[in-house]
Amino acid sequence: MTTHARPDGELPPSLEARLAAEAPALRAYLRRLNAHAASGEEVDDLVQESLVRALRYASSYDAQRPLGAWLRTVALRVLLDQRARERRAPQREAD
Repeated sequence: MTTHARPDGELPPSLEARLAAEAPALRAYLRRLNAHAASGEEVDDLVQESLVRALRYASSYDAQRPLGAWLRTVALRVLLDQRARERRAPQREAD
């Protein structure tokens, strides 16, 4: 598998702007996947973490492929990681 990593660590031109433009669609995607979310804040947190992770792993993005599909894959991993953390967390009893 070939990645198009930049040796100097720079982001591809305008990737940040393109990620920002994808944020509303990403929010809708995560809202559908996380329908049980107690609030929009939880979805917003997932969007933010997805964008941060996308920037962190920007070197793995292949500019020949659709950005939205790659970003949804990143977001899905963020959601699955969050759910795994929730399952591992000790359950607190209600008072």
